[in-house]
Formats: sequence, C-alpha cells, structure tokens
Amino acid sequence: MPLIQFIIKKRLTAARNMIRSGMPAMDACMLCGFNDYSNFHKAFKKEFGKSPKEFRKI
Repeated sequence: MPLIQFIIKKRLTAARNMIRSGMPAMDACMLCGFNDYSNFHKAFKKEFGKSPKEFRKI
C-alpha cells in the first residue's frame, strides 16, 4: 500500500471514530486533515460503503 493511501486510511478511520462518538461529520473532516468536505465524503463512502451521515445513524 502506498504511503499516501495508508495516511488517508488512518485519517478516515479517525474520522469514523469521531463520528461514531457523536461529533458532526464536518468537524471530524476538518480535524482529520481534509480541507474539502466533498473529497472527504467521497473517500469515506469508498472506504466504508456508507456516507458519514448514514454511518452516524448506525
């Protein structure tokens, strides 16, 4: 796995944990180093199969 993919995966996992604990997705996005919510949304959905909003409902 290339280094950049590893870093993105770690950031997405951290964001997922923040969202799971009740943090708004936008805040998790910014705290995990994503500067653009649309890119975060696409990467999150690709990694976990659900959007951040759908994941929060779980």
